[in-house]
Amino acid sequence: MTLLASIEDGTFPSLSDTQVVKLFGLTFRWELDRLKHAKPTVESVGTPAQGALGHGDLSPSRLLFGEDFVEVNRTLVGMLALKWLLAKDYDSFTRYQNPMRRLRPESFEKLHTVLVGGLPNAGDIYSLLVAIVVNDLGKDDSLETSISEATSQTYDNHDEVLLAAANAHIIPSINTLEPNLKADLMLGIEIGSKLNLAQLAQAENVPASLQSIYTMRGKRRAFFLKYMEVLLDVAGAAGHIESRCAGQMTEPVFRSYLAVYDALVDTIGGNLPLQQAYNRVLSSRAKILQDAGFRGLSIRIPTERALLRLLTMGRVADAQLAECFAQAFGELPDGMRKTLVDGLSIDGLSSKPAILPYYAPGLIAEGLRNCANGSANPNSKLRAVGSLMRFLARVYQETAPELPVCEGEVAPGIIQVDLSFAHAVVASEEFKVDPDVLDKVSIFNRSISA
Repeated sequence: MTLLASIEDGTFPSLSDTQVVKLFGLTFRWELDRLKHAKPTVESVGTPAQGALGHGDLSPSRLLFGEDFVEVNRTLVGMLALKWLLAKDYDSFTRYQNPMRRLRPESFEKLHTVLVGGLPNAGDIYSLLVAIVVNDLGKDDSLETSISEATSQTYDNHDEVLLAAANAHIIPSINTLEPNLKADLMLGIEIGSKLNLAQLAQAENVPASLQSIYTMRGKRRAFFLKYMEVLLDVAGAAGHIESRCAGQMTEPVFRSYLAVYDALVDTIGGNLPLQQAYNRVLSSRAKILQDAGFRGLSIRIPTERALLRLLTMGRVADAQLAECFAQAFGELPDGMRKTLVDGLSIDGLSSKPAILPYYAPGLIAEGLRNCANGSANPNSKLRAVGSLMRFLARVYQETAPELPVCEGEVAPGIIQVDLSFAHAVVASEEFKVDPDVLDKVSIFNRSISA
């Protein structure tokens, strides 16, 4: 039986996880072979995968290929998460999640309702699996090289590489889709090269980043296809470590992405301006933190808005860590804190270009993880967070363009600064011992794209 046939006849959700992963392997062999060579994200290096497939508690990647590949596991767990959702298998979806943050049954039900309401047909579900499996193909250096040579162009990120490859018709699974579904998938890939919904959920991007979402007007299925692809990609994001459940789709994460969903639906419908849509996502994080016992933060007070963006980029969902961030923010030198507040307040829609600190959430997560691994210093977390905040302040100070904007001039947009160059330092033993080492890392002339 083929994968599509199992979806069409309704047997797909009732198949075992092992059977489904083998079907994925047969159907998407070209794509999964590419994902073996995909560069892992800055948070994905050197970690073993817990598994539960076959007779040896295998990860999806080990089941298919005999060894672990980071992006293969992450992708296949996202695809498994779709199967668990369709089967309404709450236990498999959440079994090994952190009990303090486990997705609630009512949230799982809401997620299921969004899925089946937006993508009700077998062809829709198959297209969603295609969207998930192709999502990270642009991380394959050899694909990027071949596409760059063929088009004589360079690309700023893996989403742009994927779009170029899809336009070149070299991705087999996309070419198997019927024309209308292929058009919807391609629209999602195009928008994804400009607007990263995960960056929105983490307040990593800026209000101007949302402008391309207007292209989804009148394209209901295309929107649901893109939204669910991103959500399931997040669900599988810890698959390189924990492949036995949708480890990352916890209650706070789901609430953040539900805010993204609500904001974008209202924006596409013409009921919410871009700035207000972005504010809704920030306000969702404030509510999550208030529910956890942290003080309220206002999106209208610049210092509180800046702290809220930092908390969102840090994926902070508990009061204790939020207090650590607030203390580190308060202890910054006045000038540095002002630089950070000013930089984090620019929306890219009005007088100045906004800086998008690409990979900032990954660096923060790595810094927190590093200082938690065996540090004897009780203030190590506070020092690490303070160091990361000073680093971000320098990013805004040293890369902010001096571009005067005349009255009536078109909004200048976004400047993306790739911060992954600092990962090695943040992950190092030296940073664990002395987080101030990050202060010595040069920022000038790093990877910047408009």
